[in-house]
Amino acid sequence: MAAGYYQAIKPRDPSEYVNGTLEYPESASFAGKRGTPVVLDANGRVDEAGTTPTSIFGISVTQGHNTGAGVDKCLVYPMRQGVQWQITLLEALAQNMMGQSDGLCGILIDATTGYWYASTANGGAQFQIIDYLQGPAGFVIGDTLATVYGTFLTTKFQVL
Repeated sequence: MAAGYYQAIKPRDPSEYVNGTLEYPESASFAGKRGTPVVLDANGRVDEAGTTPTSIFGISVTQGHNTGAGVDKCLVYPMRQGVQWQITLLEALAQNMMGQSDGLCGILIDATTGYWYASTANGGAQFQIIDYLQGPAGFVIGDTLATVYGTFLTTKFQVL
């Protein structure tokens, strides 16, 4: 995937930007980009969820500072049932993905850019596609790197 095609994972509903964020201290050396899936460590600090996360606490709103534990803070969109998210889909967009088991994706990090994307080839099954960005500036069925909307599976939420 070429650099520059990624977008940060973010909520579909603009009201989440104002009402849905919480601030947490960062773990040591947290350097995740804006839109990185995060977990809370045992001390309540934000840390990157890992390359193919099995649990997700939320999505970072701000980029990590790569400093000592608790030195800086990060805004986070915590996972909540029913919230729809926007993410880039790696594979070709297909109609049968919308709300179907064919639209169940894993999420992965691109090692070059540090941005996250959805992939039907990944077995992590954290994300369910519901819809995609349509219209004059949007995408059509068959496009790769389409902007899709969906929900994270509640079975993948980090339970504190």
